[in-house]
Amino acid sequence: GARRSRSVPVFLFDLVRTEPLLLDRRHQAVAFPDMVLAVRTRSPATAVDLQCDGKVALTEPAELHRPLLAGVLQSGWGVAPSHLAWGEPQNRSVADYTFAVGNTPFGPLAAAAGPALSFPQADAVKRHVILSQVNATIHDAAAVLRAVQTIADGEGVLSPEDLDEYSGRWASLLFKQERALAAAAMHDYSKALHFARSARHDLAAARAMLSSAARQLDARLECFEDAPVAMG
Repeated sequence: GARRSRSVPVFLFDLVRTEPLLLDRRHQAVAFPDMVLAVRTRSPATAVDLQCDGKVALTEPAELHRPLLAGVLQSGWGVAPSHLAWGEPQNRSVADYTFAVGNTPFGPLAAAAGPALSFPQADAVKRHVILSQVNATIHDAAAVLRAVQTIADGEGVLSPEDLDEYSGRWASLLFKQERALAAAAMHDYSKALHFARSARHDLAAARAMLSSAARQLDARLECFEDAPVAMG
């Protein structure tokens, strides 16, 4: 299938004021599923309610490179902020600032050298591209299977020869999906992306075969007489 693209709009409120203004009292930029909101003021360095090594953490309201990068990564690629971890007892994400320092664009505890990505974050960007491709294929494949159920319960739609090819396409799709995930687990994202995209070609071929077969179906109404009922 055709490659998909997605745009993430960034709305920046650039204010001419010397007072600090942070979103949720802590963030210069906040990511949403469909956009990023950011605010910039002319305020000098401002303290936030976090400490590192006994010192109050500071944020630069006039500098937005790191916060914007963090917001785009979170909204566009699903990269979680470095201070969020999964809490098994809580069954939800919890704040843990243990790894919220160093080369990360997330939060005021990061290194002040400039926007940079640690290996886990750069790796997550590539991995999530693969996972989104695999998930999209699963979603579209489920739609195809639901469509099959509406056509004579899926029986007799394809000829025996076409049915063999159709089954082969599904087997190939499943194999490529598994190979894509296996390659991603080994950090071979080039190979993973190849298999993920190739699986969509199998899905497109299976969908085309069903569409062609559906156009050849004819509606038929059969009438019959009820068997005579013996009268006692």
